[in-house]
Amino acid sequence: MHDLLHDYEFDTTELAVESPLSEHKATEALIAEFRKRGTTLVFTEEETLFRQGDQPESVYLVISGQVELTMPVSRTQAMGFRAIVGSLVGLPAAFGNRAYSMTATVRRGAELVRLDRMQLGEMLGETPILALDVLRILAAETRSARIAIVQVSGEHRRRGLPRRTLRAS
Repeated sequence: MHDLLHDYEFDTTELAVESPLSEHKATEALIAEFRKRGTTLVFTEEETLFRQGDQPESVYLVISGQVELTMPVSRTQAMGFRAIVGSLVGLPAAFGNRAYSMTATVRRGAELVRLDRMQLGEMLGETPILALDVLRILAAETRSARIAIVQVSGEHRRRGLPRRTLRAS
């Protein structure tokens, strides 16, 4: 996979578009199951959870604080998503067994619960109602990403920038 994040230099504070990761958050039942099965992580400093192109190992539930996810859209700008309380980070990659498509940076003071891919699969297999919650979250993330892509496209047209086509490998 072509790793845009490492091939290009950009200032992550200059986000072409910043959107919430998803308008649909984890239910109380999903949060309780994550807490029961997962490992709680508290971050006293800003830290990178994973980078674009890394192989998926885990899914993270944001209990408090936030995680910023970025993906470059040009050599100088990135598209950003903010995962807040109740968001699942790394879900599409872990669920689909594909490399992470974004870089996730945890902000200082955040608390997350981590499930590895095997734990996630076991949880969903043993508790099918939670699988519906996860599907709702994935659908909402897809919708948010599509809206953000349209916004970035519109911003590029307003600035007179050429549109780039990114192809998955």
